[in-house]
Amino acid sequence: GNVSLYFVELITQLKPSFFILENVRGLLTAEINSITPSLKKYKKYIHLDTKGGVLFLIKSILQEAGYTITYD
Repeated sequence: GNVSLYFVELITQLKPSFFILENVRGLLTAEINSITPSLKKYKKYIHLDTKGGVLFLIKSILQEAGYTITYD
């Protein structure tokens, strides 16, 4: 959770032309159960207790930064 968010924030700061984010076990179904202080700034993207909530958050942050996200 926190490592993925740190990586996403690093991407938005460094603005590489492309990146690869590997799917870690459970990412597709991971839920966000509470809004911690580090997540407050992303509150508009958080759907509590929803399967896939973490992936939705990551995708939303990166799309807002101008990236096109694809996955399968």
